[in-house]
Amino acid sequence: MKYLFIALGGALGAVLRFSISSLLYAASNGNFPWGTLAVNVLGSFLLALFIGLTGGEHTAWYFFLAIGLLGAFTTFSTFSMETFLLFKVAAVWPAIVNMAANMGLGLGVAIGGFFLGEYLR
Repeated sequence: MKYLFIALGGALGAVLRFSISSLLYAASNGNFPWGTLAVNVLGSFLLALFIGLTGGEHTAWYFFLAIGLLGAFTTFSTFSMETFLLFKVAAVWPAIVNMAANMGLGLGVAIGGFFLGEYLR
């Protein structure tokens, strides 16, 4: 049953992300990715608020909201929450490594994937 909650939340989260991003992208004339920034910040806040309110207990609401809706809305929220939890338990170096690895590897493979795609085209 949890997979149904995740799927329903995920569908809603993806539509919300696209809607908000599209509106903000159009409003900014495409000069800056305000939509992506907005959903990443909003998703990070909402996930942290939800975990703070519920303690992260794995209920149907957890699967629908935290994993499904907010997971599809932005995985940046998960990255932010996991990094914060590492800092919270004084695991400073693992938190820093997590940030550097996600940002560095993510950007690195994006650059590599782009150029590979251009090369193969």
